Amino acid sequence: MNGTGPAALDSTAAPAPGAFVRRAVWLVAIVDVIRLVGAIPLGLGDAEALYACYANHLQGGYLDHPPLIGWLDAAVLSVCPGAFALRLLALGLFTLSAWLLFRLARTLFDDAAAFWAVAILCVLPVFHLGGLAAAPDAPLVPLWLATLLAAWHAWKRQRESRPPSWGWVLSRAVGLGALLGAAFLAKYSALALAPVLCWAAWPLPPARRWAAWLAGAVAAAAVATPVIAWNAAHGFASVLHRFVWSQPDPGASLRNAGALVGGQLLYLSPVAAVALGWMVVRAWKRRGESPVRFCLVASLVPFAILAAICVWSRVAEPHWPLPAILALLPLAGHAASVAVGRTRRVVRVALGVAVAFDAAVYLAVLTPLLPALVPEPLYVARYDIVNELYGWDRVADAVRRRVPAGGVVVAGHYTMCAQLEWNLRGTGIPVACWTCTPTDFDLWAPGAETTRGRPVLFVSDERYPDRPPAASPQARPERAEGPPVPNPPTVSVRRGGTEIRRFVLTDYAAGEVRWPRRVAGCTPPSGGDVPGGREGRGERGDRIHR
Repeated sequence: MNGTGPAALDSTAAPAPGAFVRRAVWLVAIVDVIRLVGAIPLGLGDAEALYACYANHLQGGYLDHPPLIGWLDAAVLSVCPGAFALRLLALGLFTLSAWLLFRLARTLFDDAAAFWAVAILCVLPVFHLGGLAAAPDAPLVPLWLATLLAAWHAWKRQRESRPPSWGWVLSRAVGLGALLGAAFLAKYSALALAPVLCWAAWPLPPARRWAAWLAGAVAAAAVATPVIAWNAAHGFASVLHRFVWSQPDPGASLRNAGALVGGQLLYLSPVAAVALGWMVVRAWKRRGESPVRFCLVASLVPFAILAAICVWSRVAEPHWPLPAILALLPLAGHAASVAVGRTRRVVRVALGVAVAFDAAVYLAVLTPLLPALVPEPLYVARYDIVNELYGWDRVADAVRRRVPAGGVVVAGHYTMCAQLEWNLRGTGIPVACWTCTPTDFDLWAPGAETTRGRPVLFVSDERYPDRPPAASPQARPERAEGPPVPNPPTVSVRRGGTEIRRFVLTDYAAGEVRWPRRVAGCTPPSGGDVPGGREGRGERGDRIHR
C-alpha cells in the first residue's frame, strides 16, 4: 500500500467532478448485462431451487436460513414466474450493493477509491458470479453494506469532542439495530456484525453507550421477530440443524482449515486473495487513521468469527466468512487509486487474474467443454456442480408423464426434492423427501401420512442412488424380495456428448413402501428432536425424513 501518488486514474490530470461516478455506473451496467445474458440458458442450482421452494411455503423461518430470500422470491415470482425473474432479483440486489459500496468508500476516502472499490466488487469471482445467484447472500450483501455505512457515520460522530445528544444516540442505535435485524433475516451470519456495532458505540460516555447497546439490541430483535418466533415454535430447529443434525464429527482440524484457506483462494482468485492479505498487513501500520481502523475492525472481527465456525465444522462452506471482505473493499479501492509503480502492476495483475477466473467459469458453465474434452477417467460428472443447472426440465417432463393420478413424487435428498418441486410447480403433483436428517420438507405437506394409500414415483440418480427397500409383502408379494423394479425407466442428461446424469424413475403401488428410517451415513433423530415433534412409530410413524 503506497500512501503517495495520484488519487485518480490518470496521473497527469485529475478527472472532472462526477467522472468516477459515471465510470462506476457504466461499469456496473456492463457487468450486469454480461451476467444477464449469461443467465438466460441456465436453470436454478440445487440450493437456489430450495430457496425458490420457500416462496411456496411462506413462513417465519426455515431449517437452513431465515425467511427473507423466500419472501423476496415470492414477491418476484408473483409478478413474473420463472428462473430468469429470480436472476433479475439477484442482479438488482447486486446493483444496490454496488451503489452502497460506492457511498461507503467515498465517505471513507474519495471518489477514486469508491470507483476502484466497485471495480473490485465487480470482478472478484465470489461477488461477480455469486451476485447472479438467487440465494440468501443476495439480500445479505446490501444490508451488510448499509449497516457498515450507518456504523461509520455513527462512529465518526461519536468521536467528536462534543458528545452527541441522547436523542441522536438512541435514534442511531435503533436504526443500526434495525439494519442488523434485517440482515439477520437474510442470513444468520449477519450476527457476526454485532461486535462491530458494539465497538462503534464505544466512544460514547458509559451511560449513553449502554443505552445505545440496549436500544440497538431491542430494535434488532424486533425486526428479527419472525425468525426468532418461528424457531421458538419449532424447538430452535435452525440451531439444531446447523450445529447438531448436519454436523458429522465437528471439531477443529487441519482439514477444515485447509478447506477454508483453499476456498478463499478460489472465491477471490489466488492473486487477489494474497493481495488483500498483504494490504491488510500494510494497512495495520496505519491503523491510527480513522478510516483505516474502521475498515480493519469491520472486516477482521466478523471474518474471525465466521472463519472459526468453518474451522470447527466439517460441512461449513468456505464462502461463509466472505461478507466480512466487504469492509476491506473501500480500503482496497483506496490502495488501488493511489498505487504507483510496482504496486499498480500488482493491482492490474490481481484484477486481471480475477477476470480470467470469471471468464473460465463462464466458459465452463455456458459450454460443454469440460465433459466434451476432459478424458472420461479424469472427468467425474457427479463432482461437476455445473451439471445441476441442466436437465431438470427433462426430468420434470418425464415425471409428469409417469406419475399416476393422485400419486406423490419422492426423492432421497433435499436438493433433488427441491429441484422436483420447483420444476413441477403448477402441476399439482406433491413432492416428499426420504432423507436422513430433518429437512424443510418435513414441515411442509406432504409427509409420509400423505403417501399412505397413494402411489409413489421415486426419483434417484447416481449421486443419490439409494431406493426404498423391498416392497411390503402385503401390498405386492411378487416384489417382496430384491430390487423394486428390475429395469425401471431412466432419464439421461448429456452435455458435450457425455452422459452427466442418469435419473431412475421407480414406481410403487399405493401402500407398497413403508418408508423405514434411513440410517446409512447418519443417525436419524428421535421423535423429540424432529421439528414439530411429529415423529412416531407404528401405523402413522412411517414418516419421510432427512
